[in-house]
Amino acid sequence: MNLKSALDTLQKVKKAKVGRLQDIESLRREILAAKEERLQISHMPVAREAALERLENWRASKETAALGRNLLGYFTGPSQATYDVPRVELTSELLEAAVASAAVEIITRNLDEFYADRESISDEVRQDRLDELELQISQLEDIEERMIRLAEDAGTMIMRRPDADPRSVLAFDADLP
Repeated sequence: MNLKSALDTLQKVKKAKVGRLQDIESLRREILAAKEERLQISHMPVAREAALERLENWRASKETAALGRNLLGYFTGPSQATYDVPRVELTSELLEAAVASAAVEIITRNLDEFYADRESISDEVRQDRLDELELQISQLEDIEERMIRLAEDAGTMIMRRPDADPRSVLAFDADLP
């Protein structure tokens, strides 16, 4: 091999290394974008209908707690001797029930304002989308690991990301794409 062909070969190898590095960096950007989307989706508020249902459940729980006790027994005992003044906690339960019912209207208006300019997502759609993203991220990380191993086999050392999925890093070659 003469000097010129050796230099040509060296240039080809350098270009191939740069191409591999660019490919891996591009793939890493895709992984990062998918992880960012996963974070955004996991922090999106629930659908307005779900929030209103939660509000109604809260109101009903306060009402049920207050009315669930035998209130009449406090006031209709057979004689003055058995009459017992309602306990303080019972009074606070009644107050919570009254306040909760009145608060529903205010909280509903606040929810309307909150959802006016926000995107929301149902729990089912959120879970479906998160599952899709988890699969996508896993597949991208498997491809990244395969590319790193191919580069290492060709003599190029590439650092793995600190947050690389250990399942991909430790996978058998046969299990990677």
